[in-house]
Amino acid sequence: MIFYYVRHGDPIYIPDSLTENGIKQAEALAKRFAVHGLDEIYASTSNRAIMTARPTCDILKKEPVLLDFANEMWAAKNLMVENDAKTGKTWPFYSQWFMELLSRQDVRALGHKW
Repeated sequence: MIFYYVRHGDPIYIPDSLTENGIKQAEALAKRFAVHGLDEIYASTSNRAIMTARPTCDILKKEPVLLDFANEMWAAKNLMVENDAKTGKTWPFYSQWFMELLSRQDVRALGHKW
């Protein structure tokens, strides 16, 4: 199995879209993938990801499988924690308690087993 991971084309974040260059990037990518073929095409539910996948889907006559968990807004909503100052949210790995946890000798001794 060969797995290709592609980030969306050149974005316009607000609104969630692609620039003209991003659209050209998506079209160029589709031509590359058309030569090799793909069994399945996955995209996050962000519009820019769907717009990036669409030319490939059209050439290969496939529908994208949309994955909500791959959307960065899903990650922000479901994975962020309250920051140390209790004034907002942050990624857990920026938190002092998380850094201390990962630095503990017993956790480090687990290596790849944890």
